Amino acid sequence: MPPQASEDSPEGAAAFVKHYVDVFNYAAATGDVDELSRLSSPDCEGCQKYASKFRAIYSGGDRIAEKLWTLSDSDLLISRHMRVTAVINVNKGHGQTQPYKFNFDLPNEAPFVVEQLTLEETS
Repeated sequence: MPPQASEDSPEGAAAFVKHYVDVFNYAAATGDVDELSRLSSPDCEGCQKYASKFRAIYSGGDRIAEKLWTLSDSDLLISRHMRVTAVINVNKGHGQTQPYKFNFDLPNEAPFVVEQLTLEETS
């Protein structure tokens, strides 16, 4: 984990979310969800859903060939309650991506874990 992701600040929260997205993509590419689970609260339904999905894909002998989530620095918004909203380009397959807004609810102070991961409704 990058050192800044452990800082008790909005910048630290943003760095943590960037790291989480990297770990998410690693879990999707390998089926190894240990670090993804460590960075997620056991109560985070969205987090657990992705971890279970990756486990099932790889235990069944299938693979995910492409990076699933892409995030750029300009696509992060941090609220004062440590909710990080990120616009993430989600790989839809065959070179197609679509932007979605995800909310990462974090504790109010470091060390951070994702307490809830939700897709924000868009109009």
